[in-house]
Amino acid sequence: MVSTMSVPELIRIVSRDSPMALAQVERVRAELGVLRPGVRTEVVPVKTTGDKWLGDLSQVEGKGAFTKEVDAALLAGEADLAVHCVKDVPADRPLPAGTVFAAFLKRDDVRDALVHPGGLTLDELPAGTRIGTSAVRRVAQLAASHPHLQCVPFRGNANRRLAKLAAGEADALLLAVSGLERIGREDVISEVLSTETMMPPIGAGILALQCREGDAELIDAVSGLGHPDTHREATAERMFLHVLQGHCNSPIAGYARVDRGGELSLRACVFTPDGKTRLNAHEWAGRLDAATLGTSVAVSLLRQGRGRSSTASRTEPAQAPPGSVCSLRKALTWWARLLCTPAAGAAGAVDSSTPTPPAHSRRSVHSSSTRSCTWTSTCVREASGAAA
Repeated sequence: MVSTMSVPELIRIVSRDSPMALAQVERVRAELGVLRPGVRTEVVPVKTTGDKWLGDLSQVEGKGAFTKEVDAALLAGEADLAVHCVKDVPADRPLPAGTVFAAFLKRDDVRDALVHPGGLTLDELPAGTRIGTSAVRRVAQLAASHPHLQCVPFRGNANRRLAKLAAGEADALLLAVSGLERIGREDVISEVLSTETMMPPIGAGILALQCREGDAELIDAVSGLGHPDTHREATAERMFLHVLQGHCNSPIAGYARVDRGGELSLRACVFTPDGKTRLNAHEWAGRLDAATLGTSVAVSLLRQGRGRSSTASRTEPAQAPPGSVCSLRKALTWWARLLCTPAAGAAGAVDSSTPTPPAHSRRSVHSSSTRSCTWTSTCVREASGAAA
């Protein structure tokens, strides 16, 4: 049902100025045109720090490098609505004060694609093949599954990366399927990788609409574009990332999924950058409390890290090489010391070793947000205790 609240006559939409980002805005404009016929829209493109800087994002405060200027335009009143890729929005801190997510659009494909000029698949690539990617998540997973391949740093938007590939700066690329679809370049895909082969980043394939929190009429006008299942998935994933204090280029991967029966699950992992150590978790929740499911999965990984830290402390040398269990322990210890914000409600989750439990085995815990926060804080403290 469309609300009877008055609708703004003009909605100014701010976004990055890359071809993919502008294509995403066109999707929003088209869907908004169907939902709110007669509303005019205007695009406000901005160039972000992440678009201008093609080096290591950690050198330019990598978290938020693709959102800071967009947020600034929204808060300054230069635009009314911002369109973000959820994977680019920092989860280790709240949204900028005075802004809210008004909607999460229906999720696109979460998978990664291999782009090879000769059409080879990942398993067919010969030793020494140069794979263009700067994502720690991809580098770690390739190091574990295909150690004979060589990853070379590759930054820039999808069109720029394809141009670099054509110029011979790499032999193949890894790009998001959803991104290639948005710019109409599905033709370059030589293989779509399964999530088992290449687990996606948190927030993959999701577009979020961000507004100033006081713009009630606008929020009401665009909230109808939201997709309920995607909202639950995004909530679980972002809470998971928040508890671990990760960001878009952390060695963290995962995705939530609502199945046909409405059941929500979250599968996630953390790993050392060289892929030698990997921790996995997969849990299910009831129909509600997606945020607490995300918390539970994060705590499960922290507890695994605590267990490995106890073993590593007895067996590893003082100077452990990069990528060792000791390196992972340090990362998990840091994550464990940072607690999540209160999560409203509570979730039912099962042990990560049971990915598809029968309905009667799923436990449901009902509590106030205060109790949920207490449970979260206690679990994270317990998980980090030995390592701290």
